[in-house]
Amino acid sequence: MANIKIEPSASEPMISRYIHTKCAAAGIPASATFEMTSGCNFNCKMCYIHSPDCKQGGNELSAAEWISLGNQARELGVIFLLLTGGEPLVRKDFPEIYTALKKMGFIISINTNGSLLCGEIEELFKNNPPSRLNVSLYGADNETYRRLCGAPQFDRVIENIRRMRDIGIDVKINCSITPDNCGDLEKIYELAKSLGLHIKLTTYMYPSVRQNPVNTGFNAGRLSPRDAAYYRVKYSLLNLGEDEFLRRSDNLNALFDTEDECVDIDADRGVRCRAGRSALWIDRLGNVYPCGMITGENCNAVEKGLAECWKTVRAETSCIKTPLKCTACKYRSLCPSCAAACKCETGSFETPPDYLCEMSRYTVEFIAEKSEEIRRERNDGK
Repeated sequence: MANIKIEPSASEPMISRYIHTKCAAAGIPASATFEMTSGCNFNCKMCYIHSPDCKQGGNELSAAEWISLGNQARELGVIFLLLTGGEPLVRKDFPEIYTALKKMGFIISINTNGSLLCGEIEELFKNNPPSRLNVSLYGADNETYRRLCGAPQFDRVIENIRRMRDIGIDVKINCSITPDNCGDLEKIYELAKSLGLHIKLTTYMYPSVRQNPVNTGFNAGRLSPRDAAYYRVKYSLLNLGEDEFLRRSDNLNALFDTEDECVDIDADRGVRCRAGRSALWIDRLGNVYPCGMITGENCNAVEKGLAECWKTVRAETSCIKTPLKCTACKYRSLCPSCAAACKCETGSFETPPDYLCEMSRYTVEFIAEKSEEIRRERNDGK
């Protein structure tokens, strides 16, 4: 327990972090992710799971199997449950699964692209609301949506977000910045703020190894390391404001907020987040992993039971070693590298990911350049 830090977050209650900390020490999964489908009504270029030939309602667990896994997760001690995909709402049996899981007492969050939050789903959530909806916002107009997602659904998504907010559901905006929507960054941020919603923006996209193992180190829909760093710093300045950005620029440890699910536990070369420690991930076939990006040798919960798979995943996670070079890196505090990123970028947990090394170096350069520019402009204005 002494080596685990609990940091405050703008988007996660301290009680949640406390529970995860206690559960990690006790070997209990506090949270689970049910990746219910790889089907989606969008076709986003940077997505790591969906592909054009992946049809809705394809090879995936039945409603009864997901409900059974829900019961097993509850028995294991899971409190927080994330339902995701693909797009989970494309499943026609989503209401059946969701209702059953809610009755089990889970605190449920849902990842969604927001386009299907109407009709039957609206009534479902009105009568039995989730703890939170994490809505991915991919642009600031229909044309950006068409370019990035192949679906001009911006207007519908915004209308649905407003509807969910109006019926009292907690909505959080997630945004992935890519070459196709980077020009909308400021508009996306201002839109989220005008709606009174918390926004989490990222410029790092994992390689699409979930689609095809040959894609190690490759994602056709992501920014270059330099551009990823540029927009990362640009967003930080936008979010913090000039005064706070300048104050934090002198302490890189404080410049970027820690991700909810990626709490640094000072694990040296081990897994530094909750994956396989207090969190587990179940894919559409019932395979259990530490997280959605650390796959490989699987343990199937339908065949072996979730409790047995959790033991296996936890033991395998404890053996993971990340790059020795990273432990002494001066950019470690601001680098988004993790065990999953190392594996997806290089094929090995123990090899430094060049993409993220480069992104971190550029991040430091852009922070220095922007800080100097702000101070120079302020001096010139006197």
